[in-house]
Amino acid sequence: MATTWQHSESFADTNLKMLDDEYLCDVILAAGNDHKRLKCHKFILASRSPVFHTMFCGAFAESSDVINIPDIEEPILRILVRYLYSGKVDLTADIVMPLIYAANKYDISGLETTCELFLKERIDPNNVCMILDQAIRFDYQGLKQQCLDFIENKSKCVLEADAFVEISKEGLKEVLEMNRMLCSESEVYLACKRWASKRIESTGRQATGEEIWNTLGDEIINLIRFPSMTSEEFTDFVSNDNVLTKEETLSVFQTLIKKRNVTKFKNETRGMTTKPYLLVRSVGVCTGAGMNSRFRCIANGLTFTVSTECEMTGVDMFLPYSECYAECEIEIREGTRIIHSQSFPLIYDPGLKHKLVHLDKRIHLNGMQEYSITHRTTGASLYGCYSSLAQISIHNVTLTLIDLQVRTSDVETSDHVNIVDCEQFYGFELSINTFD
Repeated sequence: MATTWQHSESFADTNLKMLDDEYLCDVILAAGNDHKRLKCHKFILASRSPVFHTMFCGAFAESSDVINIPDIEEPILRILVRYLYSGKVDLTADIVMPLIYAANKYDISGLETTCELFLKERIDPNNVCMILDQAIRFDYQGLKQQCLDFIENKSKCVLEADAFVEISKEGLKEVLEMNRMLCSESEVYLACKRWASKRIESTGRQATGEEIWNTLGDEIINLIRFPSMTSEEFTDFVSNDNVLTKEETLSVFQTLIKKRNVTKFKNETRGMTTKPYLLVRSVGVCTGAGMNSRFRCIANGLTFTVSTECEMTGVDMFLPYSECYAECEIEIREGTRIIHSQSFPLIYDPGLKHKLVHLDKRIHLNGMQEYSITHRTTGASLYGCYSSLAQISIHNVTLTLIDLQVRTSDVETSDHVNIVDCEQFYGFELSINTFD
């Protein structure tokens, strides 16, 4: 016996059947500037949206059977209408922003909440400013706070993202009013300067210091904490730009010299401090690995990434376990390119199995870029680890270690000493931006 569509147990299915086949439709929604027509049922629209209810049932009910909606394009309006009929929606990044606007306009709270949760789960440095602007526009306090929390902990990435220059002036003010950011104040200033320059250049004008000041205006300029910069920062990044007036520049210099704020700007830092932290990967230390005696011409190393920008300042190396010493050379690569090499002795020290070796220079590490570190030793055999961690987190940085992915040109490699589980390094010292 054939089953008719009316026998479906799902009210949503039968509603959509009525919509798709245009049965008994009594109103037309004309979407966008080209007035694409979408036939609907007043009963469904009014039962799911207070705005449509007022439109069709209020004291000044709409008499026309055609409702023009020029600010919402047909594909988005169709998704919204199908949600009203079924309570279901398949969200994607391409539609969520215009859809949350439409849901807000017609007071469809369930759809608004769904869109808001979708956005919260997908915030990243390239979209957080756009999402913040929408949260401010529609007064979504929870979403707004989540955006600000993200910016607080990913400040540098957000300020340097191409999308930052697209943030609204209201959104920029919200960012600058934050008391905690993991970046320097000079980076805040440079981001604001870039934001203003984009607006100036989009009108065909030259981004001079005066034009930048006029575009930012007092309400933005006054939120930049120039006196919290170091003298070097202010001299290198601000004083020669001619963005601040002569009086403003002089007052900042006086504040930096006298250590007493005589400016109109706040001089409190945004709470960032940079400290070195030792990230220990070794779980158990053993003897007998004999890295240099058994594998005299073999590179010993790992490949790694960091989740957030930081600097490597030291490597905690295993020491010889007998009364001798070893000569060691380390190399650090970004991809396959060598960015640092350093040689040093590893000397037996009774009671010590490992020792922190400071690098000759700080190695800047970009978030999610792949790096490799190798070392070669000649001389005494070293301690090693027989068990280790593949991922270590501290504050806002996660160090992820994997088997060595690069081959050196002058030495042979061995799977035994280039896997993440054993041997290699005791740990790494990273200089990390944290809050006081």
